[in-house]
Amino acid sequence: MNQHFQENQEPLAAHSPFVQTSAQERESTVTPEELSETQALGIQLSEETRRAERRERFAVLGIGGVGLLLIGIVVIGAPRPLPEFIMSPFFILTIIGVIALYMPVTLSSLHRPRRVQRKLVQKLAQEGSPLLVRALIDSLFLKDVVEDAIAKRTAKRALIQLLPRLDEVQDFHLSSRQSMILRQVFMFPLESVWRKDVSGLFKPVEAEETAFRVSVLKGFALVGDEDCLSLVEKIALGDAKTEGETAIKRTAQECLPLLKERIEGQRAEKTLLRASSAEGGGEVLLRPSTEMHGTAETELLRPLDE
Repeated sequence: MNQHFQENQEPLAAHSPFVQTSAQERESTVTPEELSETQALGIQLSEETRRAERRERFAVLGIGGVGLLLIGIVVIGAPRPLPEFIMSPFFILTIIGVIALYMPVTLSSLHRPRRVQRKLVQKLAQEGSPLLVRALIDSLFLKDVVEDAIAKRTAKRALIQLLPRLDEVQDFHLSSRQSMILRQVFMFPLESVWRKDVSGLFKPVEAEETAFRVSVLKGFALVGDEDCLSLVEKIALGDAKTEGETAIKRTAQECLPLLKERIEGQRAEKTLLRASSAEGGGEVLLRPSTEMHGTAETELLRPLDE
């Protein structure tokens, strides 16, 4: 697994908190054509998923209906009393045949949407555009992607590359659900105490998971909200017992000042740019004046020598 990861992704050291990469060192221009194409890919992911699930649902219902109809015809045309016929080899073989026909379609209905989503996630990952971060995060919330280790790993590897590059996209923001999905990553321990005796076998997985969490924190520094701030503070002040946890904590400490500055700027904007009213108290900076002056409106602008 480690060899496969190294062949398909750049070294994890590139995502460590010790390696800083500026947006000026990367291609940061996004054309309108690229914007529309990447947005279309994200929309296609959800549409194809719904379409595949609906198609397979109809197939399962159709095969089930045909099977029940076949059983009904056999029962109605039974040449002997019904209880005796139900116990006959012919009826039992009929039931087995219907089940044999029904099961492949049922199993296909479970795997086909998963295959469709896997291909779409792989296509999103291959684009390599920060504009697709929202779609990739949303894919982590889909049931079939969560249960498909390949699709989930593909989405995470793409996000490892793209989350630190969100500063390349102007006015990028995450929805509350997308922010929640990324915060939930930190709800689970990085390394399990139950497998400490064989921890060497899980090093590639843990290295990739560490890189993913490091990238999430870097993304929070660029587009995080107040909920992200409390999480980053908790990680930065928490204990680190392993090498991976130490890297994550150090990244949180580096990202915390940037995120605080971002949140404070947002709060300042909300304070300065809010609706003014005559009834506002002293805390309202801008409010309409109600004071009347004796000067006529036509004389408000006049030469200074008069």
